[in-house]
Amino acid sequence: MKIFLLLTLFSLPVFPKDSQIDLASFEKVWKMINDKHWDLKSTGVNWQDIHDQYYPRAKKAQTRAEMRTVINEMISELGQTHFGLLQYEAFEELEELRDKLYFPNGTVDFIVELVEGRMMVTRPLHLDKPGSLPVGTEILSIRNIPVKEIVTALSKTFQQSSQKGLYTTRECQSYFSGTPGESLPLTVKLPNQKTETAKDVPLFQPTGISQQMGDLPPMVFQFESAVIEQNIGLISFNIFLFPLTQAFPAALKKLEHCDGLIIDLRGNGGGVGFLASNLAGYLFAERGKLGTMYSKDSEINFPILPRPNPWNKPLAIIIDSGSASTSEIFAAGIQDHKRGRVFGTQSAGAALPSFIERLPNGDRFQYAFASYLSVKGRYLEGNGVTPDTSTPHTYADLIQGQDAAIEAAVNWIKNQ
Repeated sequence: MKIFLLLTLFSLPVFPKDSQIDLASFEKVWKMINDKHWDLKSTGVNWQDIHDQYYPRAKKAQTRAEMRTVINEMISELGQTHFGLLQYEAFEELEELRDKLYFPNGTVDFIVELVEGRMMVTRPLHLDKPGSLPVGTEILSIRNIPVKEIVTALSKTFQQSSQKGLYTTRECQSYFSGTPGESLPLTVKLPNQKTETAKDVPLFQPTGISQQMGDLPPMVFQFESAVIEQNIGLISFNIFLFPLTQAFPAALKKLEHCDGLIIDLRGNGGGVGFLASNLAGYLFAERGKLGTMYSKDSEINFPILPRPNPWNKPLAIIIDSGSASTSEIFAAGIQDHKRGRVFGTQSAGAALPSFIERLPNGDRFQYAFASYLSVKGRYLEGNGVTPDTSTPHTYADLIQGQDAAIEAAVNWIKNQ
C-alpha cells in the first residue's frame, strides 16, 4: 500500500475571470468531497444540503474573490483542516521561481530549513562527513535570487494549507539542485560572521538505491547508520521503501552494542505504509497494532508482529514538519505504546494520501480521501504528531553548530 503525499506544481495559464468557469470550480470542489471523503456522515452535515445552501450564492458571485469566499465557507462546513483552496496567482509566482531555481538530478550535501524566518543549514546530508557548508550557515541568495523573495512567495502560496510546513520544507530543499559535477552559486553568511560571502557549492549525483513504484518517477532510497556520542546508535533514512526491510535489521545488528537508539525521521515524507509495521516488529516484544486507516471502501490495520530478539534498549524518534505519512504512523505508534520518546517539532499532519488538484479556474483544491486513527484514538491527518519533548531549531543554537533534537535525545537515553 502506498502512503504518499504528493505535491505537483504545474505551469498555469492566466484564466479569464469567467463566472461559468468559477461556478464549474465550485461544483468540482463539492463533487470531489462528495466522491472522495471517507465518511461524510461523521462530519454531522448533509453534504447535499450544503450544496443546495451554497449554490445560489455561488451562482450570484460576480468576482473570483467572491467565489473563493463561497467555496472556502462551504469547505469549512466539514470542520476538518485538511481540505483547502489554494489560489492560482500564488502558484504562478512560485512557478516562476521554480523555473529559475529547480534543476533535477544533482543535489547538495547539506539540509536547509527555514528557522526564525531565515534559510539555514541545519545538518549535513550524511552522518559520517560534514557538508560543503557548516551547520549554522545562513543562505542569503540562490543563483542571485534573494532568499527573502523566495520566503515571501512560499508564504503566499501555502498560507492556507494545513501542511504549510511540509510543503515549504520540500520546496526549499528542491532549490539546491543542478547538474551533477557543476556548482551552485550562493551568497551566504557563515556561522558567527557578519559579512556576506559568495560560495560555489558542489552538486552531487544522489547516492542510494533507485526504486520505482508504479507510474511514479524513480526515487532514491538513502539509508545511513552510525554510532554517535556516548555510544548511541543513530539511524536516518529519507523514505519508506522496500530496501528498508533489509537495511533496518542489518543496522540494528551493527548497533547492538549501543546503549540506545535514535531514529531520525526529519524530512522523511513517508512511503510504503505497511513498512511502519515492518519496522515496529524489530522494536516491540508484544503483538499489537499501530492504528487503522479508514477510506470510503476499506479498513486497513497496521499490525505489530514482533521479530525474534527485538531491540529492547531505549528508543528515541525525531520528527519535524517534513515528517509525513508513514513517518507519522510509525512515530505515533511508538508514542501510543510508550515504546520510546519522540523529540523534535510537530509533524506534517499528512498521514494520508492527500492530493492537490487543479480546478477549472486555475485554483488548486487540496483534499484527503481517507482517515488514519492511531491505536490510542488520535486522528493524525491535519493534526500531526506532537513530540513528547519539543526541540525546535533556533538561530542561536545553529550558529554554534548544535542540533537540539539530537542532544536532547542523547541526554534522555543516557538517563534511562
